Amino acid sequence: MYYYNIAESGKRLKELRQRRGKTYTQERVAEEVGITREYLSRLETGNKGCSVDLLVILAQYYNVTIDYITYGKVEAGHISSLSEKMDKLPADRRILAGKLINSILENLL
Repeated sequence: MYYYNIAESGKRLKELRQRRGKTYTQERVAEEVGITREYLSRLETGNKGCSVDLLVILAQYYNVTIDYITYGKVEAGHISSLSEKMDKLPADRRILAGKLINSILENLL
């Protein structure tokens, strides 16, 4: 059973924006998705929820699923995509990428 936690959802939105890099400010993202910076700030701090329509827009903008934004659930397709990318790497880089991914996962647990 999943539980929609607005504060956690906000953290994920902020993290998604920050992963894009320093040029993705709240002002830029808000303008590109058609909301105010203040509203995006309230979403990212977990002080406000949003409509399903905006969730769809944000999910498309960040190339994630709505389930990821709302529940933190990662779809199997994203894992498959990662696996396909790993398969395209030369053997030495595949080994290095695997070690890096395992290290990151161990630190998250």
